[in-house]
Amino acid sequence: MEDIISGKKIVSSIYVEEENNAIVTLINMPHDPVYIADVFDHIAKNSVNIATISQAYPQDGTVDITFSVASLDLETVRAALDEVESLSYKCVSDITKLTIEGDGMARQYGVVSKLFSALAANRIKTYIVTDSETRISFCLKNQDATKAIKAVTQAFGL
Repeated sequence: MEDIISGKKIVSSIYVEEENNAIVTLINMPHDPVYIADVFDHIAKNSVNIATISQAYPQDGTVDITFSVASLDLETVRAALDEVESLSYKCVSDITKLTIEGDGMARQYGVVSKLFSALAANRIKTYIVTDSETRISFCLKNQDATKAIKAVTQAFGL
């Protein structure tokens, strides 16, 4: 897949950005900025760095927010979240974050489709996906990282 303007590959690299992470999903939180800020203040007060974050579209006054943290910080995050009244959450551990990037991604349709097709062909589930004009980062189980790198490398001819 090449950029029709530059002639360069649309996706030029894939790399492991973070390993041994955990995913936390805050479920049906009130879509209230004060409440959401309070939740993240509880985490910040415990010196935990949030690496990747994604918010779902709010529905019926609630919202789900998913983020990743280092696995070593997961118990600290759980303790902080348990201090917040009426908060439901789920955690998934053993997560790796992979990133594909390329300057031509901003002008090319079908990159996301090709990425998800490569992962689907290998039965690899994603847990968080974030993007910008020139990169897509996605979190998956540690055990699937090598298989995902191989599948994506093949799909994009890297």
